[in-house]
Formats: sequence, C-alpha cells, structure tokens
Amino acid sequence: MAGSVSVRLQVAAADAARLAARGEPDRASGVVGSAVEGASATVEGFGDLICVTASANVVLSVVTVPVWAKSCALDGGL
Repeated sequence: MAGSVSVRLQVAAADAARLAARGEPDRASGVVGSAVEGASATVEGFGDLICVTASANVVLSVVTVPVWAKSCALDGGL
C-alpha cells in the first residue's frame, strides 16, 4: 500500500511542479490532493527551479508511515 501511494505522490508532485513553474502554484495542492486523499503539497523555489514536495501518511494496521515525493521543474514552464 505504501508503495502505491509513493508512486501516486511522485506522479502528482511532477504534475504539480510543472503547474507551479508555469505560474499556477495554487493548483499544485489540488493535483496532489486528488491523487492521494489527505495528501499535502509544499511549493518552494530553488534558483531556476520550482519544486513540489507531496506528502501523506499511510496507515498500515497499527503503524502510520510517512510517505513523500519531491519533483522539480524549470521556472517558466518550458
């Protein structure tokens, strides 16, 4: 289950980073939240890059596992 969430977060983080780099950072959280229920997104700039970190907690029986993924896109949305 955690592996599946990790893959969905990675894809969502990449999509959200591209959106944010094109000037639509407000849509980043929506993309991540749609991919994984309860997930959150953080948008940060690093020089010429816009990076999105997507994170969620996965409950496995009695253990909660934090899962996250990070993706960056060139600022300007090329």
